[in-house]
Amino acid sequence: MSTEQGGDALSQILHNLREMRKQLDPSGTYEATPEELESLRTAAQRGDADAAFQLWGVLRWESADHFESLQWLRVAADAGHEKAMFDLAGHLSDEDKAEAERLYRELGDDFEDADVVALELGRILESRGETDEAEAWYRKAVSYDVEESYAPKEAAPLLADILLRRDDLDGAEPLLRLAADQGDIVSQIRLSRVQFLRGDYEAAESSARQPAELGWEGAIHVLGNALIERGKTTEGERWLGKAVKDGYLRSALALGYSLGNRGEYLKAKRRFNQAAKAEEPDIAEAAAEGLRWLAEIKNGGTQEQVDVQPTGVEAEPAAASEPEVAELDEAFAELQALIGLGPVKEAVRSYVNVVKNQQLRRELGLKTASRSNHLVFVGPPGTGKTTVARLLGRIFCALGVLEHGDVVEVARADLVAEYLGQTAVRTNEVIDKALGGVLFIDEAYTLIPETSYGDSYGKEAVETLMKRMEDERDKFVLIAAGYETPMNRFLAANPGLSSRFDETIDFPHYEPPDLLRVLAYFAEREDYELTPDAEAKAASVLEEAWHKRDETFGNARLVRNLFEDAIRAQANRLEGEAAPDAETLRRLEVVDIPNTA
Repeated sequence: MSTEQGGDALSQILHNLREMRKQLDPSGTYEATPEELESLRTAAQRGDADAAFQLWGVLRWESADHFESLQWLRVAADAGHEKAMFDLAGHLSDEDKAEAERLYRELGDDFEDADVVALELGRILESRGETDEAEAWYRKAVSYDVEESYAPKEAAPLLADILLRRDDLDGAEPLLRLAADQGDIVSQIRLSRVQFLRGDYEAAESSARQPAELGWEGAIHVLGNALIERGKTTEGERWLGKAVKDGYLRSALALGYSLGNRGEYLKAKRRFNQAAKAEEPDIAEAAAEGLRWLAEIKNGGTQEQVDVQPTGVEAEPAAASEPEVAELDEAFAELQALIGLGPVKEAVRSYVNVVKNQQLRRELGLKTASRSNHLVFVGPPGTGKTTVARLLGRIFCALGVLEHGDVVEVARADLVAEYLGQTAVRTNEVIDKALGGVLFIDEAYTLIPETSYGDSYGKEAVETLMKRMEDERDKFVLIAAGYETPMNRFLAANPGLSSRFDETIDFPHYEPPDLLRVLAYFAEREDYELTPDAEAKAASVLEEAWHKRDETFGNARLVRNLFEDAIRAQANRLEGEAAPDAETLRRLEVVDIPNTA
């Protein structure tokens, strides 16, 4: 082959390789023939930088010899091949930052990836503490068109970090917005924080809402605070409560201050005590300050010393203060206002009377019975078991039995893991989350199913629960709920399980008049009204369903389904009417009520 022919062949190989590099996806490969590889090696050995670079590109996909491929990349870079210099700098950015910096700096502003060079130089310089020069390179990277380069999106939050360390909120905000607009959710959350600190609570709410709805704790915290600042206190406290339930104790501080400002001193104290158990020293210290602030405003401005209980140390119950008495009365009033459930209300009040009696005996130095406050709720669905559990949490908190009384609601899937040995870990994590409050296990009997002999996973969860119920009986209340028959089987499945529970409360079916009252409650809450004929038909339908009931009869859930069916029927009926008025939209007619429930 002549020299001219060999040069033409090499040119064709290099052309093919360049086309391959343009089209190759990250998971693809290029299989060069042995002849092509030999031609590339020969040319690279003769000093052809482009051939050396392309040889590296082929070998890094084909060869297990990483050293050889990198060697050819160095050859190309040493010969001044700009793409090779750029790729080599990327390889060295972790192990030899000085060499990577030298290579990046040699690439001029006309280099096709100058935007990425600016970004990477900023990172290297910042890692060495050369913040001022790093800032300059980040600013250069940000100046490129975000539609054509990823460098601005990457550099913007890094530059914002530098500015925030100087408290330059005005400079950081547009940078975080740039990254957030490109889909960087972390930058969106940080943007919401900056907007909140600048006092732009409406913008902070807007920026935080999407990531909060996706479950990002930091965003939930910002959203809750922003809503409170905008006067949307109920919604704001609900979001903060969600963050606290997920273990984000910084939100417990914010809740404490919000509740304290509203005069809800007992609830505020509970939140500050929650925050005091945080592992982060700054949160624990802020909680202590919050308790001192709360004591001051409760006493008309008189500062008093407030002791914060360390983690794992429980205070003896103290006599109920006026706010605690008010909270107790309020919880009992809500219990009494529940439709039906007469036997449940009586059982709860009787049980609470026993708890109060034992507390009084303890305060007077008399002997008290050793008891837990773990309970079993048995009964059909839709009878208010979860609602009563939440009220009991508040009642126990007001009595000083529980620290905060929040309810953690779980089922089998939340306790049982995929692999043997992991269930105890998962169950302990759930219990840890419920400490100071109520752990409510719905359909608890599914932990030991009747038909799955040898279910080691469920048994592991039950054994873990039993140990913590006994060892930490004063730190949380466990309420196991479900149908009566399977719950009886569940309690009998383990010899020591039933003894861990102090009492069983039966939740009976609603009577037909109570079912009709539940329907009226749903209608009033949703701004609907039943005509007399519609009410009469609903009463007949519900009574017929009640007479046919079995253990799975849905009670309030059945009523909710009937109500939603009536709303759907009304909407279909009014579809053809032109601009119905408000009264028409509120009214449910007899034809809207389904014939069966």
